[in-house]
Amino acid sequence: MDAQLLAEIEACIQQKAMASFYRTDLPRDSFLVGVPLSVTQEALTICLFDRQGEDDGVVCFHADDIDMMQQRDAYTHRIAQLVSRTSHDSNICDATGGWMCDSIEAVLHRAMNMGCLVGVHSEVNAGDVTVHYGIVQQVDDETLMLETLNETGGRDACVLVDILSVTAVEHATKACRARSFLAERCAPEQGATPQGT
Repeated sequence: MDAQLLAEIEACIQQKAMASFYRTDLPRDSFLVGVPLSVTQEALTICLFDRQGEDDGVVCFHADDIDMMQQRDAYTHRIAQLVSRTSHDSNICDATGGWMCDSIEAVLHRAMNMGCLVGVHSEVNAGDVTVHYGIVQQVDDETLMLETLNETGGRDACVLVDILSVTAVEHATKACRARSFLAERCAPEQGATPQGT
């Protein structure tokens, strides 16, 4: 991330302002909208909002994956207006403040300590990203062990992911909340379930 973009994001954090972030690994018409929580040369953490202006959790990804940020475009302005009508974005961001981590590894360690469900995005081949939803069991400098959940919330398998291949980690997004809800329904048969927050 270049110094100018870093400074712009830092100013956005100070103002708790909403912005659109374009990633190098996503198509140009696909971007993330939200309020940045923290940024370093290694990672950017964003409190996300969906197209209806509703809270969509938190995502942390490599800072180098960001190639542009917009604040005053029409789409971002419309989402900001929806958020102001449906919720208090500053309150949401304050509640997610514990996820202001300076690296993806730090986010994974926090998720492991909390026992909460996360979505781990990893690049298995050039441009081919896989998302695993589950509970972090172990993380070190080289490998992540994740107990995954299937689409119905049942325990699937333990997978090993190369730390260097992890491009993003999401928490409390709609996809995570859906898996967590389904996992709670499976609880009587499968024992303890992940916490949603």
